[in-house]
Amino acid sequence: MALSARRNRAGLMMLVQQPFYRHPNLGPGAPLVEITGTGETAGFYDWAGRRLFLPDGEPDPACPGV
Repeated sequence: MALSARRNRAGLMMLVQQPFYRHPNLGPGAPLVEITGTGETAGFYDWAGRRLFLPDGEPDPACPGV
């Protein structure tokens, strides 16, 4: 983690953190992962491992707010 000290217009010292590296396949906005099969785990999952959609494309009723 890279921090640098800077002064703002009022002359107060503040720490500024450089942005983190964003991996294209992790984090919000990453593509969904499809898990195939006939079991209860089949469906489309987000980067955090939550099943958002069932295999037929319908929203997962166990994941509210989709």
